Amino acid sequence: MPRRPASAYLFAAVPVLFWGTSFATVKLCLDEISPAGLVAVRAVLALAALLPAAFLFRDAGGVAAARGEAASSGDAAARGDAVSRGGVVVRGDARRGDRRRCAFLGVVGVPLQLGLQTYALRLTTANHCGWIVALSPVATACLAALLLRERFPWPKTLGVALGFAGATAVMLGGGRASLALPATRGDLLVLVSAFNWSVYTLVARRLMAGRASLPLTLRIFAWGAAGAVAFYLAVGDPRELLAVPPRVWALLAYLGIGCSGIAYLCWSLALERLEAARLASFQNVQPLVTLASAALVLGESPGAAALLGGLFVIVGVTLVQRAKPAPRSAEA
Repeated sequence: MPRRPASAYLFAAVPVLFWGTSFATVKLCLDEISPAGLVAVRAVLALAALLPAAFLFRDAGGVAAARGEAASSGDAAARGDAVSRGGVVVRGDARRGDRRRCAFLGVVGVPLQLGLQTYALRLTTANHCGWIVALSPVATACLAALLLRERFPWPKTLGVALGFAGATAVMLGGGRASLALPATRGDLLVLVSAFNWSVYTLVARRLMAGRASLPLTLRIFAWGAAGAVAFYLAVGDPRELLAVPPRVWALLAYLGIGCSGIAYLCWSLALERLEAARLASFQNVQPLVTLASAALVLGESPGAAALLGGLFVIVGVTLVQRAKPAPRSAEA
């Protein structure tokens, strides 16, 4: 598959559309299936979609290119040493610690991330979920500063402040009463999921740096699906799946195959074709997709305060994404 900008942008846009509509879809399913059951089914269907996709795209992305260059560059590349392809460093598939990191990312990115958001959607609105989840780049910047000691220039500091101010305005969109439980508990779970996703992002960024992301994504989802099913068997009752109506099974298929399987596949392919900053900017559109889908499907209509808070979130995230790293002070 040729690496043309048009295809790269298409790969980046598809997951944003899927993820933006996922919150309203989850809300529609929760009357007929438990959160743990929904997450388990979604994870298994996503893995089922990724398995054939990984086979079909094995020659389209960086996997085949990395292997081909490894074969032509000698045993050093086959052992995982770096080789160059078009100015981009690509490494062999195997690397020490991959299994442990993929298992960690699988648990954090699938049962924990999807579980937090699914349980939250029983308590709050799809709109609130969409706006607060958009804070993930801000949360990533905060954790990077805390854990990796990355410095904050003033635009990034302003962006963090605006982002969290916007999230607070979203939660206050219904007035002081909107801070009452259970809505606040749901919003807080979504906020935790934003920080959880930032942990996933920081670890995945190091794991996938200079490597083909599709095979790693497949391994991560294999671990994630196993974890989601194990949790469901421990706390849920799989017999409930026998009573799920066909309409809800269709929605579950959309969530699993579309919002997780196809979306993560396209995101992986876009990750190999676009720089991270440009790819991340696509996610700024996701809350707007959630806003439209929640209005059409659920009849949710956010107030002026929530819309203003959402605008603050988008501006804050944009400032964080575009801020240049602050120069390090000279050391003696």
